Amino acid sequence: MKILFFSAHFWPYIAGGQIMGAQLVKGLQRNGHEVTVVTAHDTLALPDKEKFFEVPLYRFRFWHAVRDRNAELIFKLRQDLYDLKKSLAPDLVHMSSISPIDLFHWHTVRAAPVPTLLTIQGSMPTWGSGTESIAIQTLNSADWICACSTATLDEAIRLSPTIQSRTSIIHNGKEPTDIVPAPLPSNPPHIICIGRLEQEKGFDLAINAFARVLKIFPTSRLTLVGDGSKRKELATQTQKLGISERVFFRGWVAPEQIPDLMNSATIVLVPSRREAFGLVALEAALLARPVIASAVGGLPEVIVNRESGILVPIENSQALAQAVIDLLQQPETMIRLGKFARQHAIDHFSFDRYLKNHVILYKKLIK
Repeated sequence: MKILFFSAHFWPYIAGGQIMGAQLVKGLQRNGHEVTVVTAHDTLALPDKEKFFEVPLYRFRFWHAVRDRNAELIFKLRQDLYDLKKSLAPDLVHMSSISPIDLFHWHTVRAAPVPTLLTIQGSMPTWGSGTESIAIQTLNSADWICACSTATLDEAIRLSPTIQSRTSIIHNGKEPTDIVPAPLPSNPPHIICIGRLEQEKGFDLAINAFARVLKIFPTSRLTLVGDGSKRKELATQTQKLGISERVFFRGWVAPEQIPDLMNSATIVLVPSRREAFGLVALEAALLARPVIASAVGGLPEVIVNRESGILVPIENSQALAQAVIDLLQQPETMIRLGKFARQHAIDHFSFDRYLKNHVILYKKLIK
């Protein structure tokens, strides 16, 4: 099959959707499918064309054109994308996100009149209003919509109820790394949060919870891995709480280094306010780390409460803190949760299943 993979952002951008998109593209290529990636230039200085693991990758200045409302550039990019699509003659276009640059795809569909599969890897955006919003236009225009979780799909259906008959769910999948899960450290306990330092990830809740944990386990340390617009605000929060000496900001970390970092954790916290799936929770499970997470979005589909991790109410730092304290006081429970989490992840969230289900869906749409 010839797949044109259309993504608003692609590797080396590393949000969850981009990570899964990159893995899918590599998996398809390894299995003999002809894949081409079309994506957009944004804040990073990257080539217009290069190879991504032998997959041709084209970058267009879509974001610049939209943000600047540059009519001349918009027209040129439409023509360039039209010409590329026509030359590639794909069997299917796989859009991996919803964004303002979707319009470049929809305005060039005649160049390759083939099915469009839309994957939803995040919460529904709200740039417009009513039926004119880009999100609704994209949902209504796609031939099929695939979501990474039931929660995400339900959100899309609420936004556009007419899509329900052409939807399905493919949960994200990952393979275990070669790293052997380390024993859970207890002296001192090490708590980790991984993700963008943004409001939706709830790291402020983790800091408030950690201040409570320190009263019972004063040698504990909290590591925040990632970067974002809230970093300065979060650092100020730790200073006001008087816990800055026990909280460590690691900043951005390359994806290949994350498993080693995660393997040093006693507990992984995912205190999100919004979470389409919960890739961090899955990565932690594969390393037998017990996870404490907000019961929001797709996280309850990744975590079996009280069996592979602990789910707490959203926006509740007190419940988050109590769950951490309870686990630290019960080392055997932590070990049991971690072991079950790893086996559950291997059994239900393998990458082979993820790839196979996509190929099945592609064939169904191309037929």
